[in-house]
Amino acid sequence: MTFFKRIIRRFYTELKLFLPIKNKNINEEIIVSLTSYPARLNKLHLVIRSLLHQKMLPRYIILYLGNDTKTNDIPKSLKKLQKYNFIIKENYDDLKPHKKYFYAIQEFSDKVIITVDDDLIYDENLISDLYNSYKKYPNCVSARRVHKMTQKDNKIESYNNWLWEYKNERNPSHSLLATGVGGVLYPAHILPKETFNKDDIKKYCLNTDDIWLKFMELKNDIKVVFTNSKIIHPLTIRNSQDSGLMHTNTSNENRNDINIKLMEDFTKIKLSNFLE
Repeated sequence: MTFFKRIIRRFYTELKLFLPIKNKNINEEIIVSLTSYPARLNKLHLVIRSLLHQKMLPRYIILYLGNDTKTNDIPKSLKKLQKYNFIIKENYDDLKPHKKYFYAIQEFSDKVIITVDDDLIYDENLISDLYNSYKKYPNCVSARRVHKMTQKDNKIESYNNWLWEYKNERNPSHSLLATGVGGVLYPAHILPKETFNKDDIKKYCLNTDDIWLKFMELKNDIKVVFTNSKIIHPLTIRNSQDSGLMHTNTSNENRNDINIKLMEDFTKIKLSNFLE
């Protein structure tokens, strides 16, 4: 996509966010869950608006805020959206990015949970794409953005050397990693109970929820499937990348690789054994 086309796409996408919101075509089976923190709350209403303009709406869109966030931190632009099917829940144990799935999956255990990030504007097909994939593959985790794990000399390669935003695998696979950026769907009761052990999360994988969830999926022999959507990486909200985990997770420090090693030792699961 050329620079000019990207500008046009952004302009029209942002403009459409402020069109009237219609609570129609609600799918009672779906909960959309996300989390955030004070530095990003002022622009979070853009994310929520994009979710309220979906072709298929969830029963609820729920924002889980940790005890690092005060009620006064929540801007009016966000609070006023609660007149729709958007709920703000406060004062949860701050499990960093894990908050976007940890509480929703347990509180709505019989629902399909879709997790999203707090710095992206999602296109109107996000929920319908994921739900259609789920109906086709009800025993898999569906994702609109995946990385393919790779190995060298029978060892898992560094995270940064994996095949990012991989599009060539259309079948469910153990070798695909679902990344939260694009939106991820978790069927009810698909993850093992170990997924919700707070102490282990804090000890082994606090800042890398995608890695933690991959190992939990492998514990239950759960595969990931790419939805083959047209849009893999949603529009990033302007100036929202000054803070965030991506910089440390994939930088020279590469926390992803550190946590992969910790998780392999902890779970006794070797990622290289699941490459296809």
